[in-house]
Amino acid sequence: MTYDSLDLAELRKRRNVKWSNVQPDQIPMWVAEMDFPVATEITDGLTDFLLSGGAGYPATAVIESQRTALANWYRDSVGASIDSNRLIEVPSVLTGLEIVVRQRVPEDSPIIVPVPAYMPFLQILGWLGRRIIPVPMLAPTEPGETYRYDLDGIDRAFAEGGKLLLLCNPHNPTGALLSEAEAVALGEIVDRHHGIVFSDEIHIPLRYADSPAFVAYGSLSELHASHTYTALSASKGWNIPGLKCASVIAPSAEAVAQMATAKPEPSSIGLLATDLAFTRARGWLADTTAYLRGNVDVFTEFMARVLPQARYTPPQATYLAWANLGSLRPEAPETVAAYLADEARVVVTNGADCGAPGFVRINLATPRPVLEEALQRIERVVTA
Repeated sequence: MTYDSLDLAELRKRRNVKWSNVQPDQIPMWVAEMDFPVATEITDGLTDFLLSGGAGYPATAVIESQRTALANWYRDSVGASIDSNRLIEVPSVLTGLEIVVRQRVPEDSPIIVPVPAYMPFLQILGWLGRRIIPVPMLAPTEPGETYRYDLDGIDRAFAEGGKLLLLCNPHNPTGALLSEAEAVALGEIVDRHHGIVFSDEIHIPLRYADSPAFVAYGSLSELHASHTYTALSASKGWNIPGLKCASVIAPSAEAVAQMATAKPEPSSIGLLATDLAFTRARGWLADTTAYLRGNVDVFTEFMARVLPQARYTPPQATYLAWANLGSLRPEAPETVAAYLADEARVVVTNGADCGAPGFVRINLATPRPVLEEALQRIERVVTA
């Protein structure tokens, strides 16, 4: 695949939300999906499946094959094993989170959410009528550092009555990877307060060759496993979020049975696409993450040259850039995303929606010429 082959004219023909929900002259860099074609190993497999009449309800064999593919990939990728008796398939990570919150968290117990956070996490908890205890992450203070969890703040949040800690690793939107020291300390905090953890790990595939080693929180020890629900999916790594399939590793077979009462149902094609991604499209993932690493380098150079005063830390994983551009609108930093959409015609995610006004989240998973065009537009506005 030639990653640079798609231009703006071609991308604007797409009927997904990313390209449809912007004005014709804007470049969308908000929704967390890639602009690259899906791996042919996936599209060819899905085509054969559909042509053979495979669009019905998922067969047990399809589910079992996907579980095996997931377990093998997880073992090879992060060195952790998965007990298939603790797996349950759901349409999405958000579905899994909703089920766990409804079943395991009393209505008067708040949810602990490190911020900045993935926007829908905050939204869905609000829709469920749950109180959130936001715990600001610790921003890096030296070059080479990344965002870290405020362990004391999380401890206090549990002491205030928090029941569930919502983790995201690799982290969306900062791109930070959880360290082993953090994971050990968090496990002790959660255990001391008899809490539970929901760990979103769907960005695991999007790590770079020079990324630190991945630490699977729920697999670190028996103690960690006993209080953790881990969400996994091929949706982000292989760019198939619309096919609706994710998996949750529950802390016990009993917890799986409890989740099953909610009757979550992934799609047949989602299950198959996930299987194909983990088994046949690993080469596509390696090529794509290498290309994404180049895009991160382009963006990092841009920030150093054009916005050196901004707070920006290159991501250790994901294709998301998290930057404080509030200085562009000092009188109202929470409007910087709208300012870029109006003046530069580049649509990014408002950091205020992640719990951090003044910041923006920028999706770098686009052909490099498109990324460069977007950065040129921003530079013209900044230097005008």
